[in-house]
Amino acid sequence: MAAFFIVNLFFVLLAPTLLISPATAATIAAPIPQGVQTALITAPPPTPTPIRR
Repeated sequence: MAAFFIVNLFFVLLAPTLLISPATAATIAAPIPQGVQTALITAPPPTPTPIRR
């Protein structure tokens, strides 16, 4: 019974963090317009600056 209680407590404390992280990521990403989101994804990587010798 004690082991079950400890495991249950562990899940009760752990579950909110597991549920919140994807939810907060979704809520943070939601306000970003779709065009900006795709532009950020499809943007070419910055060209490296030539090394001066």
